[in-house]
Amino acid sequence: MSTPVPTQGWWRRQRAWLFGAAVLGAWALYMPYREWREMDQHLFPTRPIVVEQGAWARYEGARWRLLGTDIEPLKRQRRDDAVALVARFEVIPDPGTTAATLDACKARVSDRQERHWDPDSGSQLGTYSALPTSCGSGLGAHFEQVEAKPGQAWSFVKVFKVPRTLDARELQPEIIIRWPKQSPNGSFLRFRPQP
Repeated sequence: MSTPVPTQGWWRRQRAWLFGAAVLGAWALYMPYREWREMDQHLFPTRPIVVEQGAWARYEGARWRLLGTDIEPLKRQRRDDAVALVARFEVIPDPGTTAATLDACKARVSDRQERHWDPDSGSQLGTYSALPTSCGSGLGAHFEQVEAKPGQAWSFVKVFKVPRTLDARELQPEIIIRWPKQSPNGSFLRFRPQP
C-alpha cells in the first residue's frame, strides 16, 4: 500500500514568484521616489554649507565669500515698513568655470525661522552700488560686457527688500546654484550674519 504524498498548498508552491513580485513592487515604488527626491534637491536645495563671517567657501567650481552687508533706506520707494539689505559678495572661479556657470546663481536672504526673501527688482539695484548684480558677468563703466575670469576675484552686489522689523544681524545671505548646473548633493551657501 502506498502512502499518499501530501500536496503543497498554493502559497508554498508560489512563494518564489510572490517573493520576486514583492521585491519588484518595492523597487518600482522606490525608484520614482528616489528620482523625485534627487530632482527636488536640485530645484530646492536643503543642505546649507555654513560660511563664517569673512571666510571663503568652495562651491560649484569657485570660491565664494561675503564681503559685508548694509541696511539702507529704500531709495526709489518711500516705505516705512521696509528697508534695503545690500549684500556684497566676491567669487574667484576655478579654471574651467565660466561666467555663464556663475550666472546660474541665485541669491536670497533668510532669517532664523527659515523665511526667505529674493533680491529686489532691477529698478533699484543701480542706486546702491556700482558693482555688477550678476554672479559672473555684467556691464563695465563704459557699458561694455565684462565677465569673471578664472583665478581673478569678481565682486557683485545683491539688494533685498526686507521688513524693517527684522533684526539685520540675524539675516543670512545665501547663494544657490540650481539644477541643472548644481551638483547632486542639494547644497547651498549660507553666510553667517555680521555680529
